[in-house]
Amino acid sequence: MIWLMGRQKSGISMLSLQRMLEIKTCKTVWTNLSNIALDLIYRSVLDLPLNEPAVAAQRYEALTAEQVRAAFAKYLRPGDLLQVVQGPAPH
Repeated sequence: MIWLMGRQKSGISMLSLQRMLEIKTCKTVWTNLSNIALDLIYRSVLDLPLNEPAVAAQRYEALTAEQVRAAFAKYLRPGDLLQVVQGPAPH
């Protein structure tokens, strides 16, 4: 799957699904009051905008399938990835 993302056009449904997941993740991080405080302190220390999750969500919404494909092709090397499995040995 990862190998194909750098070489084929991403389908609209796949891109939409990933976009929704990223935006939902941004929103759910802010559900706990202590998380809100820690996130604001973290952003302040790193000199990031305090509304960084909203800024990131806007970037995710603006991405095109071609931009995703180009980023995968440029930055991911599927041949160098490996899979780590933890658990009992297979029988």
